[in-house]
Amino acid sequence: LIDRQKAQQKLRGAKTELSAKWNGTDSEFTVVGNLEELPGQPSLIIDNNPLLDKYSAQQEYRRAVVSMEKALSKPDITASTGAKRFHDTNETAFMVELEFPLQLFNKNRENSQAAEAMVRSSEKSLHSITIELQTKLELLQQELVATASEIAALRDNVLPEAEKAFECSQKAWQRGAIPFTDVLYTERSLFQLKNRYNDALVNYHYIVIDIKHITGRVQS
Repeated sequence: LIDRQKAQQKLRGAKTELSAKWNGTDSEFTVVGNLEELPGQPSLIIDNNPLLDKYSAQQEYRRAVVSMEKALSKPDITASTGAKRFHDTNETAFMVELEFPLQLFNKNRENSQAAEAMVRSSEKSLHSITIELQTKLELLQQELVATASEIAALRDNVLPEAEKAFECSQKAWQRGAIPFTDVLYTERSLFQLKNRYNDALVNYHYIVIDIKHITGRVQS
């Protein structure tokens, strides 16, 4: 009875929290669905992870900065032309003069090198976060398989045997073969196994949601 009251209170709290996230005030709604209807194996391909998108956008920006700095590193050459008369030899020559600011060229070359270093840093960050997410996906996949095995074992073998044991204990007590405490023991064991089964079902659904969050297949 106490566990049931705790579960009901927890359910009311969850409804209130969910209603608040929907910007609502009415938390009296019915939860529909079957917990035992397990979704299939979700894809492990990352399509649209917000964290990866952030680092990718950052990397694209830094590459654009590199292109800009390289463009600025090209000196602004000033060209002038004209004719010059040499009176000693009585000849005329066509002259071309080129000028460029050496100081500006050197400065932007340093900026370009710094921008390239930032690109390399962002590439390392992107690679690191990709590995981290892939590792999380692999661990979640392993946990999902283990949870599915636990659910199948409880559903197909453990729970049916526990129910049989409880029924047998009731019949044995009615015949006076065992004390009532043995009936209570088998009943408590059955309830504990049912709770474990429900917890495994909930855990399975949560793992699927976590995988989809990482792969970007559901909205946060």
